[in-house]
Amino acid sequence: GVVLSRGLQTVKVPDLVGKTVDEADSILKAAGLSVGKIERIYSDEPEDTVIRQSPKPGVKVEKGSAVDVTLSQGTQLVRVPDVAGRTATEASLILENAGFKVSRVDDFSDTVAKDYVIRQTPAAGEKVPKGSGITIAVSKGSRQVQLIDLRGKTRNDAESWITSHELTA
Repeated sequence: GVVLSRGLQTVKVPDLVGKTVDEADSILKAAGLSVGKIERIYSDEPEDTVIRQSPKPGVKVEKGSAVDVTLSQGTQLVRVPDVAGRTATEASLILENAGFKVSRVDDFSDTVAKDYVIRQTPAAGEKVPKGSGITIAVSKGSRQVQLIDLRGKTRNDAESWITSHELTA
């Protein structure tokens, strides 16, 4: 008799993104597929989670094909550079070039000159995820008492000037 070839069986590639490597393996086995090459890259996704796959979900492939996956190896940890004693501008550049987001607070200091970094959080040398925020405290100079001539100003004007200069009346 004549044998009709049914051709190769094809299956749709399941979506594996966001699954753990073990879940991906089970899903592929159930679909008659297998895990192919596994690559690992740093990412913000949890460690050992699929972040990319090839072929893409929904593509038809022969049963028995392998699907390559890229797994997250977690967030890359970076050592925080020491920027204490640098100018605020220098410190920001150094931290941004190292991949951090910089925020700044201003603070009085009797020991650190105006516009120089007093301290930073997290501290220098700590290992934190790339892209973390670092706060630098920048000196406004020492909190010296200044004599201000408030003659001729109303009490309200005088008080608002004092408040805006962070002095206490």
